[in-house]
Amino acid sequence: MMGTTHLFAAVTASSFVLGPETSIMAISALGGLMPDIDSPHSAVGRKLPIIPEVVNLFFGHRTITHSLLNKTPYWQDSYGQAI
Repeated sequence: MMGTTHLFAAVTASSFVLGPETSIMAISALGGLMPDIDSPHSAVGRKLPIIPEVVNLFFGHRTITHSLLNKTPYWQDSYGQAI
């Protein structure tokens, strides 16, 4: 998936489940871009150039950044905003 697809999927899913609030969508958008933090060519990787190199060095490409464990903090924060 491309960054825009990750972003769209995250915002759409969170809006459907938790409601279309701006703060929830913003947190979800950030969380949606995080799977590609291990690539220097991603939207986040271009903004924070050293981070993808470090993540890729320790974990490799599409490992921990694409796991459900990575999403937990964003889910918790979005759910906390919804309550």
